[in-house]
Amino acid sequence: MPHRIEIRAVSKSYGPRVVLSEFSLRVAEGECVTLCGPSGIGKTTLLRLIAGLETPDAGAVRIHLDGVEHTPPLLDGAVGMVFQDLALWPHMRAARHLEFVLRGRGLTRAQQRERVTALLAMTKLTSLARSFPYQMSGGEQQRLAFARAMATAPRVLLLDEPFSNLDATLRATLVEELWRLQGEQSLTTVIATHDPEEVSTLSGRVENLPNPG
Repeated sequence: MPHRIEIRAVSKSYGPRVVLSEFSLRVAEGECVTLCGPSGIGKTTLLRLIAGLETPDAGAVRIHLDGVEHTPPLLDGAVGMVFQDLALWPHMRAARHLEFVLRGRGLTRAQQRERVTALLAMTKLTSLARSFPYQMSGGEQQRLAFARAMATAPRVLLLDEPFSNLDATLRATLVEELWRLQGEQSLTTVIATHDPEEVSTLSGRVENLPNPG
């Protein structure tokens, strides 16, 4: 199976603090990998490098799509990310979050509405479609962040502590949805967590990040 993500001897520092040192990783198309380790070990930084939100000090990150090697960021919705702090837009209602990321994707208004309706139903947020983030619980906000990340049908999904505010039933529902997407769309998923048990039913491989010091 071809590699979807390739991280080649990447190093990253913030001032004097070394977060990643010559770290390499390959993730195959359709694979789910969990990055484990305590806070400060570089899990979030690695996700941000894959998303193109940070650039490495040394080394390279490459994403392979349809036989073409790309350097992040990819601007066509091929990479979706759920941030640890969620990064929701406080001035937008739940449905508007999803409509916003679907703009310019070549969908008709009817197709956009259908997609938004399906995403809200998948994350059990239909009744909160017109709610602002501040009107939602922590778990509801987390589900909205997940729906937003999935809106563009990404080929790569990056999840930073994605299930910490979800109850067991909803966590199982979202894991089942991820399994379906991995099987149907060869979705490649990278999850950062301090608790590998949280995603043990989803991830096929666990990578413990080394201490760069």
